[in-house]
Amino acid sequence: MRSCWTFAHLGVLKYQFPFVIDSDTPVFSELQAYGIQSQDTIGEIGAGSGAFSMLLGMVYPDVVIYVNELDKGFLTHLGEKLAGNNALLNPQNLILTKGGKESTALEGRRLNKIILRNTFHHFKRKPEMLEAITRTLNPQGRLYVLETVRDINPDRRLCKLSMSQREIIDLIELNGFRLADQIELKGKLLMTFYVEN
Repeated sequence: MRSCWTFAHLGVLKYQFPFVIDSDTPVFSELQAYGIQSQDTIGEIGAGSGAFSMLLGMVYPDVVIYVNELDKGFLTHLGEKLAGNNALLNPQNLILTKGGKESTALEGRRLNKIILRNTFHHFKRKPEMLEAITRTLNPQGRLYVLETVRDINPDRRLCKLSMSQREIIDLIELNGFRLADQIELKGKLLMTFYVEN
């Protein structure tokens, strides 16, 4: 039952019993935008409760996902969830990693994709984290940044740390990346970056 609430909060399941899949949710458009292949190695940095990483693990069981989180409590909670969901997930393909304020703790792994979902604006040391992400991605890798930005949601109550689209793009590009694509997903912006050589 607890997993139902987790996925309902993520927007995958309807909030009422029998908790059917809500196909009209932006999460499915988001999943398609990542272009995930069966042999990809992905890192979700700032994974929080890990609900999105768990969803990735269920939809793409052959993909290795590094679930990175700064908060030990979230990691403990996610470890317990993974232990109880062996029928739905391959726990060997979801690797929990304690991150740092300036480090992914995954540097040198050469991941295909790194996903930041509503976390970039919370980074206290953005240039250092972007440098760490550069050292974590393979040369053809992609950085995906999903954010609720001020200019798309001017009337919505946002986190006081929220940024504008231009601020995010400028800061990421200033630190060695180039914008490849961007799409709006029901009030959020998903931006795709590659490392500039």
